[in-house]
Amino acid sequence: MLRLLQGSHAGAYFCGDDVLSIGALSAMSDAGLSVPDDIGVIGLNDMEMARWENIDLTTIHQPIDGIIDASIEKVISALDNPDQEPQARLFPCRIIERGTLRMV
Repeated sequence: MLRLLQGSHAGAYFCGDDVLSIGALSAMSDAGLSVPDDIGVIGLNDMEMARWENIDLTTIHQPIDGIIDASIEKVISALDNPDQEPQARLFPCRIIERGTLRMV
């Protein structure tokens, strides 16, 4: 993240996980940037730490319990019917707006 912040940088970053986002927030602070005034961050997974007042991370909540249940069902189904065709599943996600979302 520090390398990305050298010189000109994006107005916001989407990190593939809340842990990465928290690291990005630290790097942004080290670079003297104010979140969300100077730069924005969005994470993924809505982990407990994202809710902490000193982090206040905007993130995307995934229905982890539903994903786990569907995964278990797929494994059991594949064991019962090894010739079964693969299937894609989509799960509803939602944005949890907190303090790192930059409004332009």
